[in-house]
Amino acid sequence: MNMKKVVFTVAVSMVGLATYAQDYGKIQLYAAQRKWTDALKELNKLNADPKAAGKAETAVWNAVVYTELAADPATAANYPDGNAKAYAAIKDAQKKDTSMKDVKEIGLRAVSLIYGANFTEGRKFFQESKWEESLAKFKIAEDLGDLISKNSWGTTKQRIDTFTVLYAGYSAQNAKKVEDAVYYYEKFAQEKIAGKDYLDLYRYLLDHYAKTNNTEKFNSRLALANELYPDQKALWDELAFEQKTANASLTELAAIYKAEDAAGKLSAEGYENYGAMFANADKEKLAKLDSVTQVELKRTAADAFKKAFEKNNNGVYAFNAGVLNYQIFLQLDERFYNLRGMTPAIKAQRDATEKLMQEQAAICIELMEKSYNLLKAKTDRTKVEKGCLSKSIDNLTNIYAWKRDRARGKDVKAYDAAEAKYKFYDAEHGKY
Repeated sequence: MNMKKVVFTVAVSMVGLATYAQDYGKIQLYAAQRKWTDALKELNKLNADPKAAGKAETAVWNAVVYTELAADPATAANYPDGNAKAYAAIKDAQKKDTSMKDVKEIGLRAVSLIYGANFTEGRKFFQESKWEESLAKFKIAEDLGDLISKNSWGTTKQRIDTFTVLYAGYSAQNAKKVEDAVYYYEKFAQEKIAGKDYLDLYRYLLDHYAKTNNTEKFNSRLALANELYPDQKALWDELAFEQKTANASLTELAAIYKAEDAAGKLSAEGYENYGAMFANADKEKLAKLDSVTQVELKRTAADAFKKAFEKNNNGVYAFNAGVLNYQIFLQLDERFYNLRGMTPAIKAQRDATEKLMQEQAAICIELMEKSYNLLKAKTDRTKVEKGCLSKSIDNLTNIYAWKRDRARGKDVKAYDAAEAKYKFYDAEHGKY
């Protein structure tokens, strides 16, 4: 009794296998005749059978039939989700058989059609600035492009589908899908793919790793960026500077600057970066410092610009150093006039302050005149350079007026020298 039951079960299983082969044969016949509606009817019979539905080959045939129905103008309108079903079927087949034997033997055209349809739709959405819709389509196209590349199913030998990956990354970036953008841009970094069209994606990666405090990844991608784009060293140095200084306090940054300056590690651009950072320090952070530290920070900014000028004879650097020192001069001037009274102590403080102002004025004059001479000599001044030149004249006029007034009735020679300089720079107003 038991033996007969076992034999009967095996017999049924064999009939089932024969049925699957027969039904695949019918689908193959309809496929050869491009009768995709008939092929779908046969396919639905297999999909309704749990055993047949569990096979990778059935999943591949689903992809083949649905993508052809979606591609055929005569049937496309009836199957608007045909490509979506086909893509799901390819992914299903991939899970059921990681070797993808059936995909390679039966479904390569389907993979190509699904890829092409999603790429075309993705580009359409991209041109319409519909970033999320574009990303959804390019995700599918990129996934299939990756599948084609890794299995060498295409006509070209490449490790990634660069064009589709780039579109997917741009769509993600514009859609504010940061993690997706990083995922796609990392594919370029992993393959060390360079070129002028890809520069911004490396910048995006560095900016992301800086913002997320991923120092290890930032340093890795910074080294790669310098390797792939050595001509962009100034850009990479600027980004490295921003990452290094992002979370430090102003006093900590001043200490870092002084250490790097003492070690001789800084380029002109490095000094400029520090100068700009200290000169434009966050107001809330600055307000937490006492007045003495605030002035010291301004001196540090001026020092950084002065050293940038020494390394690169740039009139704007000299102006920045000069104007920062001029601001300190104005603070001393305010202090001087707030010292009212004729007591010996007040007089001593006024004398000490005036001495500091004379020293500060000399520093300002040296830097401002260097800036003035360099920028005046230029025939192709930028808008920034024109502004610096004009402001240098203003500041020099004011300082020499002050020096003249302080010498009045005390030192004829000093008065005449300051008066001559005042008249010279005053006459320069409006010329540039």
